[in-house]
Amino acid sequence: MAVKLIKLRKNQNRFPLDEISDLSKYSGLEIIGGSMAELPDFLESALHLETLSINIPELVQLPGFIYKMPHLKILKIKNSKIASLDCKSIHFENLELLDLSNNKMTSLPNWTYDLKKLSELFASGNEINNIENGIGELKNLKRINLDKNKLTSIPRELAQLKKLNHLSLENNLFSEETKNELFLNYKIWFN
Repeated sequence: MAVKLIKLRKNQNRFPLDEISDLSKYSGLEIIGGSMAELPDFLESALHLETLSINIPELVQLPGFIYKMPHLKILKIKNSKIASLDCKSIHFENLELLDLSNNKMTSLPNWTYDLKKLSELFASGNEINNIENGIGELKNLKRINLDKNKLTSIPRELAQLKKLNHLSLENNLFSEETKNELFLNYKIWFN
């Protein structure tokens, strides 16, 4: 099955219906552009998707059905105005890649720490000021990018991630002491 690309024009605030007539034949959906503040409900028929990529600059929230996509392996919600994605009930048992880059988040979603299959986490360009200790439970994490946030420290639990081979923390608010500690523990060099 293929990935369906829906590219909206700059001021377009609704989906072209002919583009989404039968989403069941696609394993992935990529939505780019437009000026919508929220996604339409008809996307609820796409619960079978394995890949969902949303890049809508005016988007401020996600509908509840997004959290009930059990087959998702890749979820990208980038370049939007989303400040929070917290939800009590999620069904992301298969999620391997989560990209929340360039939003308005001050913390990672509470459910991030329950994603046991997660191997890649990207959340650069937000306003994240804290990483919960639960990150040490994500034993499959190989790559983390938290560049351009407001972090002043990171939890020591990161050292428990034996598969982690890429940790990027540029342009945060670390003190010189914290930078030295990060260099000693993780060999991260800051300019």
